[in-house]
Amino acid sequence: MYMIRWLEEITAEDRLLVGGKAFNLAQIARAGFPVPAGFCITAAAYQDFLATNGLEREIHALTSLPPRQIEHAALELQQRIRTGSLSDSMCETLLGAYRKLTASEEQPPIPVAVRSSASIEDIPTASFAGQGTTLLNIRDEQQLLWAILECWASLWSPQAALYRSQRGLGQSDVAMAVLVQRMVDADFAGVAFSLHPVTGAEQILIEAAFGQGITVVSGEDDVDRYVMSRDLLRECEPPFIAHKRHKWAMAAQGGLQRVEVPAEERNVRVLTSEQVRKVAETALALERHFNAPQDVEWAFAQGRFYILQSRPITTSPRSFFTDVIPGDNDIWTSGFLNERFHQPVSPLGWSVVNELLERLAFRDPLRYLGLKNVERLRITKLYRGHPYVNLFVFQTLYKVFPDALLPEDAYRYFPSGKTELRRQVQYPRSLFDPRFLLSMLWHFLHQPAVWSPWHHYRIWAAFAVQHEQRSQQLEEQLDALCDASAAAESIWAVIQQAQRLNAALLSLHRWSLTFADLTYTLLRRLAKAWVKREDSSYLCSLLVTGLPNKTLEMDHALQSLAQIEDANTFQGALADFLKRYGHRSFSLDIYQPPFAAQPAQVIDLVQRLKQRGGVRSEKPSISAEQALEAISNSFGHGPVAWLKRRIFRHVLHLTRCYLPLREDQRFYWQRTLALMRQLFLLLAKHFVEAGTLNQAAQIFFLTKAEIEAYFRNPAEGKNYALLALTRQQQFNRLCQESDMAAAQAYPPFLHGNQPLAIEEARRGTQFQGRAVSPGLAKGPAVVLFSPSEFHKVKPGDILVARGIDPGWTPIFSLVNALVLEHGGQLSHAAVVAREYGLPAVAGIPGITQLLHDGDLIVVDGLLGTVTKEMEK
Repeated sequence: MYMIRWLEEITAEDRLLVGGKAFNLAQIARAGFPVPAGFCITAAAYQDFLATNGLEREIHALTSLPPRQIEHAALELQQRIRTGSLSDSMCETLLGAYRKLTASEEQPPIPVAVRSSASIEDIPTASFAGQGTTLLNIRDEQQLLWAILECWASLWSPQAALYRSQRGLGQSDVAMAVLVQRMVDADFAGVAFSLHPVTGAEQILIEAAFGQGITVVSGEDDVDRYVMSRDLLRECEPPFIAHKRHKWAMAAQGGLQRVEVPAEERNVRVLTSEQVRKVAETALALERHFNAPQDVEWAFAQGRFYILQSRPITTSPRSFFTDVIPGDNDIWTSGFLNERFHQPVSPLGWSVVNELLERLAFRDPLRYLGLKNVERLRITKLYRGHPYVNLFVFQTLYKVFPDALLPEDAYRYFPSGKTELRRQVQYPRSLFDPRFLLSMLWHFLHQPAVWSPWHHYRIWAAFAVQHEQRSQQLEEQLDALCDASAAAESIWAVIQQAQRLNAALLSLHRWSLTFADLTYTLLRRLAKAWVKREDSSYLCSLLVTGLPNKTLEMDHALQSLAQIEDANTFQGALADFLKRYGHRSFSLDIYQPPFAAQPAQVIDLVQRLKQRGGVRSEKPSISAEQALEAISNSFGHGPVAWLKRRIFRHVLHLTRCYLPLREDQRFYWQRTLALMRQLFLLLAKHFVEAGTLNQAAQIFFLTKAEIEAYFRNPAEGKNYALLALTRQQQFNRLCQESDMAAAQAYPPFLHGNQPLAIEEARRGTQFQGRAVSPGLAKGPAVVLFSPSEFHKVKPGDILVARGIDPGWTPIFSLVNALVLEHGGQLSHAAVVAREYGLPAVAGIPGITQLLHDGDLIVVDGLLGTVTKEMEK
């Protein structure tokens, strides 16, 4: 067992043993860069410590704990680690390496820096950024042993343990190595970015402070900033020289102390021009070495220059996750995609979906309208990992609709709901534009039955049967590939077959979605115009309840699971549930594991449902049939009434045919996506064996096009391991940002790459939105941004969210009402809320920032109001 690895000994095979930080520094040192001498206490030593102190069972038990119990258990585990015993042999090994490192004629011994280095620091399901610890100026053996235990304990902070649990990472899968290096007594230190981290400009940004670099990293005081051009290596703008009152310096007894900077030095440049150039040259050299822009920590001590750390820039606007389009002055909307992707998307997940989405949902319909140069149009882009659609697409698609026939849900695609913006585009000139009419007729004649609302739902029904059969065949092919040592090319061929099945599904669904939107809008408009009753909107919503769909079917199956008390019976029922619905997930991104891959998601949902103590039993006061009779009677008598009645019933028939398909398509699509997820992971094993990737799960950080390029030319994959690693780090950081500030991380609209200011609901006690499901409810608000927060929901709460995916609907039986920033009459939330009898209001911008957990609110799903009751 290797408990110690000196930096110069570390090789590529040691990466998991020493962790990302130690491995990077070893690479840097081997390349000839000045790195302080040191050694790594490996993850093997950590595992030995756990075994010696009997902590392995406690860690394994954490995996099965619900989130609310993890924090307490993690705190107890941290304390056990801090008070744990190091074996005599381990102490001898650790202190022997320390004495060798600090051997010197100087007295006292040379101090060291002790840093955590997570053994799987860059796994795709969790980020360890800010979750480890660094202890500086450790001056003796007892301090060293204490610092090692602190680093190990940092792995089990409540925040870190809960974070791993929320991302489905087994707690036993993580370990902590510890890096020990000679301490640099810095005269000045800082960070350097080889590419400007904010603007993406061809500039090197350097920040510097007197003393230790903690001033720069913590951001607690102003620091000097120098900007260098990458091509000429010259300062390309005047430096910012901060007024520096304090600095951090080494304390005599260990650790750091904050001391005053002499008055005459406070407004002096930290770095000379020569030193700025030295730092810049080194940052560029590290970028070339790692083949990626770098974030470098550095220090000068007694005239010598040191590299303390270098890692890929995780905030660069040039990353996969943020598209920088030269001259971008377009408006971009999240309206079409924010229900489907609440969290940042993975490269593989987005590329699999967007490959079909752009063509089938946007480019083809624009082509049908007769728009020219469709291929040149930039349709979608990513901003901080979140997807957007060019507003021009929706302006063009809705331009021909007169106001009376404009689908109600169109408002959510336009800033502040201003659908009149659709008139700003030049084409089509009108509903009677000859090019528009001829193009539509031409394409209609090629697929008349698919384009016809009177025939399309029958085609969909036949396709659903075919999809089931084809999915079973693909699953059988997957089983055969798993049983045999299948060639990578064979796996790729099945992936392509699955994607073709997705294409067939979406080419039909684009029409079923359109017909659902049009027919329900027309039904509501007819009711408003013809039904002379104040409750016409309420009656209209009742007409489309009680329609079976796959989302409700799954929810009812979950509720049945929650009624089972016997453990053995439950396990059998759970297995049956996963066989039928195991492909369902909280997201369309295949990075997110489906229920079958992570059954704990289902178990947690069942536990939540048990809290209510039964199935939600609220029923509307009248049935759909009674509502239809009331509407029919309001038409009166005579030929005109007879015609109205016939038209209304016909539109209702079509509406009832198409509304369930909106939910059903997700069931079928996710079945194929879950299959593709398994195939990609199977393919990833070949990539790992070939050395193209370090871990199979890193496949999620390559795009589908990059994987395809590898099959055409394996040489394309020579940098895939580094590329995937860099994207992992960027993705993890974006996920953390989204968790901390979802509204800021995913603004509803962009102007270019800047969030577009829109009119939000005013602060006050009453907020006006759009009524999407009738009823009146009162209760405490619970504000959620992702499924990882489901543990916050208690029976009787009112759920407040930005938008809701079908995967959220199982918790509808817990809550009393819904309040949403996004969505409309045919959003997944609205469709399912009406089936549950939940009052729901949508379209209140910024409501997740205006309401807070515990606020007592009243939701009127008929008037579209949300009222906050003030404390008496």
